[in-house]
Amino acid sequence: AEAAKEAQRAAAEAKRKEEEAAAAAAAEAERQRREAAEAEAKAAADEKKRADERAAQKKRVEEERARAAQERREKAAAMRKALLDKAKRDAAEQKAKEETEKAALLKAKEDAERERAAEAKKAKKAAVEA
Repeated sequence: AEAAKEAQRAAAEAKRKEEEAAAAAAAEAERQRREAAEAEAKAAADEKKRADERAAQKKRVEEERARAAQERREKAAAMRKALLDKAKRDAAEQKAKEETEKAALLKAKEDAERERAAEAKKAKKAAVEA
């Protein structure tokens, strides 16, 4: 009877150790599963962060490109305006110069007319006196 009890106790002890080993193995498997899930989540977060950084960089490049294009457009518009203003000024100066020349020619013509009239008057007076 004592030997049977001892055998029963040994069997119970073996069963308990087996159950502990199974529980430890299950806990280890759960720990590994958790670590793998955390690593996967971290990798996904890192990939998202890299994707966000790439998107932000792309956006910065696009904004810089757009700003540079806007500056070029503004510079070209300013240059066109400056050329147009210069053309207007040149045209106004040319017109003023032509007006001045026209006035000078008219005055010279009038002076010549007066001169001829005065000469004719003198000649007539001389003819009358003679």
